[in-house]
Amino acid sequence: MDRRKFLKNTGWSFLGLAASGSLLGSCAAGSKEAKKIMPSASNLKMYWGDLHNHCNITYGHGDMRDAFEAAKGQLDFVSVTPHAMWPDIPGADDPRLKWVIDYHTGAFKRLREGGYEKYVKMTNEYYCCPIKLDNNKNSVLDC
Repeated sequence: MDRRKFLKNTGWSFLGLAASGSLLGSCAAGSKEAKKIMPSASNLKMYWGDLHNHCNITYGHGDMRDAFEAAKGQLDFVSVTPHAMWPDIPGADDPRLKWVIDYHTGAFKRLREGGYEKYVKMTNEYYCCPIKLDNNKNSVLDC
């Protein structure tokens, strides 16, 4: 089953995703709309889980059974996501992917050759909490 059929068969649609997004937008903290839509936190129970777990059926490691057994001991729910195994995903030898592979291979090569500081500088300009490089030690500055 390809991704499109999977999404259709599970009932997910862009309309459903858009509707859920519009509901969340009205749930601003302290608003009257939030109090109408959101239940009281005192009635809620916290669950712990992992929705993005890989095993050796894709590019992860370990058996799927081991992944479930490990999760059973510490999580309330788990999902093994073999998203690299859909039959409609082309292989690395597909000529349409050459530019993607070249782009990422080149970027990682530049990082290995000393482009790390430049990357951190770009990241610091984008994110709130900058990382300061001191004598090969990273320290997060206060925001």
